[in-house]
Amino acid sequence: MIGAASQTSSSFRKQVGPAVWLLMLLVQHAPADWTWEKAVYAAGGNVVSDAELAVWLEVKPRTIAAWRRKLKAAGFLDWTLKPGVGRVYVLAALADPKPESVATPSAPQILDPEKFASSLVH
Repeated sequence: MIGAASQTSSSFRKQVGPAVWLLMLLVQHAPADWTWEKAVYAAGGNVVSDAELAVWLEVKPRTIAAWRRKLKAAGFLDWTLKPGVGRVYVLAALADPKPESVATPSAPQILDPEKFASSLVH
């Protein structure tokens, strides 16, 4: 798990602020089956420029650059640079994977009313 996932909501807002809009846009372009447990490429691993993201979010490219740096510092985002073209974004794992020792909950069982009533009597 990354450090960002353990932050309080107040510290998250202070550290990330409006950069959350960039994060949400990139999350929207993550694979549909992403469970937040493993890092994943945004936009299918395609190169995306700050100018393209700026158009989507109706901000300036320098705002995207500042937001990108904030998200990286918070541990939510990383990228590989393709000079002169853009970046391939990687969204960090944001959730702890389910521990192996925890059993998957079974389907609810129908409770026998007599057994339930007898369990209440001491």
